[in-house]
Amino acid sequence: MPPDQMAETMKILESWKGKTLYDLWANSCPEEIANKTIGTGWADVCAGVFFLGYHFTPPWEMILSSGFTAFEEKINARFSRLDLSDPKDIGVFHLLKALLIAIEAIKTFANRHADEAERLASIESDLGRKEELVRIVEACRRVPFYGARSFYDSASIIMVHAHTSSYRGDRSCVYRRTI
Repeated sequence: MPPDQMAETMKILESWKGKTLYDLWANSCPEEIANKTIGTGWADVCAGVFFLGYHFTPPWEMILSSGFTAFEEKINARFSRLDLSDPKDIGVFHLLKALLIAIEAIKTFANRHADEAERLASIESDLGRKEELVRIVEACRRVPFYGARSFYDSASIIMVHAHTSSYRGDRSCVYRRTI
């Protein structure tokens, strides 16, 4: 991300400190639970606020900088170290296979989104909207595969994450539908 965009992003993030639902939850959470959950990636506000909710904290730094291609490489490297004669590794094997399936689903979703935006751009008469659609195509063809180059790319990764990790449809997505 270019330095000026990073500075703007940090300024926005700073303005939200102490004002988010997560902050409200973290500040009201009993200390014994807070010590076991806050900042560990194990749980956050979704688990405490939404009925039957759950959530995890993805490693955003890696996703934003390298994309899911880096995850595939790590998973495939881990496969080579498995010993399937060890019962513990059998569970790891199934987890790794599930992770690859999830990554493939994310790629498929991004490509389908790009295909639809490309189709819409090909028939769009409004030049402004056509440019938006072309930008969506470019972001989806790059994101989430190779990481973000800009704030727009970063937002696109978050959109893909919201769609592919949501179990309740549009009610829990964090963006405005553009297509």
